[in-house]
Formats: sequence, structure tokens, C-alpha cells
Amino acid sequence: MVVPFRRAPRHPACAVARLAAAQARHYRPLAANGLVAALVGGGAWAARMGPVAAAPGWLGLRLLVIALHGAVVAATLALLSRPDEEALEARRQALGVLAAATALLTTMALLDAALAFGAYWPAWTLRVLHLGAFGLWLGGAVWNIFVAVPAARDELAFATVAASASQLERFRKRVRVFLPLLFTGIAQAAA
Repeated sequence: MVVPFRRAPRHPACAVARLAAAQARHYRPLAANGLVAALVGGGAWAARMGPVAAAPGWLGLRLLVIALHGAVVAATLALLSRPDEEALEARRQALGVLAAATALLTTMALLDAALAFGAYWPAWTLRVLHLGAFGLWLGGAVWNIFVAVPAARDELAFATVAASASQLERFRKRVRVFLPLLFTGIAQAAA
């Protein structure tokens, strides 16, 4: 039975759960577009690197890149198939997307550095640091701008504001590490 004019409970956990559902709602189109961009970017990368990495010694890494692309697609589709209300329970799928994307980025960075610089290990390290820092910085900025802020506007409550402020503060602390690592691109360009 529906009771007219009934107010939703004011418990902070309810507000945070509504915030998580709103963030999932705002994340869905962003993830779908990101998935398309990853597939197009991966295809462009494969077209550029395919002839270069055609040597038999690189077959394992090429197959790993293909497998990791598949893992990113599968984990993202599994995450997007969940309803918004299950956003808090989707942690395993979200971590799967993060792990697959991180492994894919690292493998592509290592293969790219190996093909460009040979066995010069400092270049491998710089490439992974640079791409990792760029991915973390850009991902955090996109999340805050296109997911966290609009979701917080949708669900205005004190608990929501506190949770959003805590999330933004964690990103602000970590960006102090990411931003200086972006300058490793200068060292790569100099090499």
C-alpha cells in the first residue's frame, strides 16, 4: 500500500546509498562511451603496432593485449548490466574493470616502450609511470566532473555532501602524486 506524502527515511546510510545509485546512473553513459573509445583506440594501436610487433618473439604480448581488451569489455559489460540500485554491491565488477584496464595499459606501455627503445629498462619504467599517472589523473578528473558532482546535485543531503567531500579530498591528495609523474613525458621526449 502506498501512503501519500510519506517521507523517505532520513538515515545517512540511505542518502549515501542513493548517492551511489545516482553515481552509477551517471557512470553508465560514460562507461559505454569509454568502452567504445577503448575499442577504437585499441584497434588503432593494433593497426599501428601490428606490423611492427609481427616478429615471433612478440606474439605472447600481442595475444595478452587482445585477451586484456576482451577482459575490459567483459568486465565493463558485466558492470553495466547491474541495476543502479545495486551500485554498492557491484564492487567486484568495478574492481574487475579497474584490474583489466590497468593490466591492459601496463602491457601496452611495456610493449610500446620495448618496440621503441629496445631493452632500455629506464624507458620501460618511464612509459609505465607516465601512462599510469595520466590514466589515474584523467580518470579521477572525469569521475569528479561527470559523475560525482552531477550525482551529488541529484541527491542533496548532508550525508551526501559529506561523502562527496570525502571522495573529492581523497582525489585531491592523490593528484599531488599523479601530476609530477606526468612530467616523465618530458624525459621520454628527450630520449
